[in-house]
Amino acid sequence: MVFAALGALRLECAKQLNILDPKDFRFLWVTQFPMFEWSEEEGRYQAMHHPFTAPMVEDEDKILTDKANCRARAYDIVLNGVELGAAPSGSTRRRCRRRPLRPWESLTRTSRSGSATW
Repeated sequence: MVFAALGALRLECAKQLNILDPKDFRFLWVTQFPMFEWSEEEGRYQAMHHPFTAPMVEDEDKILTDKANCRARAYDIVLNGVELGAAPSGSTRRRCRRRPLRPWESLTRTSRSGSATW
């Protein structure tokens, strides 16, 4: 909510200062998404996109050891500060047969009854 409000404020300021060119189209590919985000409510990390998203190749080992700095192979496209939606956005899915559940393992925890919880 805060980001949306600040984005709207930025656009309104640009309009009032007359620094926006309506004929100018600026695209941006966002490719450095965090893999996980911290949930204050649950006191643990959660998948930012979904747990099937592959991590960046160089961050593979961070899934279990350094979630705060693990980046996902996810992408999004923005035009003039506005996210364009689902079609050009997405992520690369995990395809590794050796460790396909590793993100799941790092996000689940065992309850007192012994069953996995989210």
